[in-house]
Amino acid sequence: MDFTPTSSQMYSLHLQIYYKTKMGESIAVIGSTEELGRWREIKVHLHWTEGHIWVLDRPIMTNKPYFQYKYVLLDEGKLVKWESGVDRIADLRILPETFSAGPKFKSYPSTYSPLMQDIKSVPQGQSSPVYYASNSP
Repeated sequence: MDFTPTSSQMYSLHLQIYYKTKMGESIAVIGSTEELGRWREIKVHLHWTEGHIWVLDRPIMTNKPYFQYKYVLLDEGKLVKWESGVDRIADLRILPETFSAGPKFKSYPSTYSPLMQDIKSVPQGQSSPVYYASNSP
């Protein structure tokens, strides 16, 4: 059963992470929502860009303002490693539409995640807030 709260608000989530992979490896995301595979299935694959930045091809649309997730490492499409440590927690309800948390963003319970350094929204005028979770090398 999914106990993740829902909202009438739709969120567009853009994820980005810096990670140096080897040939044949890739990065994906798995998490607590249906869009993120409910911890059972890898549905969200990131793609490599210059500078070893892994990004989504398209944003994840969700009405779940609060969810947990982790990055995972794939080798030739097979899961080989989960991100270590506690699950990442995204609580989009606490973020105003224009927000830049920088290093002040904290994962629950008050532990800083060095892999999630910036969360910000796109310029106003969008139909719904767009939040970016990213890290920089």
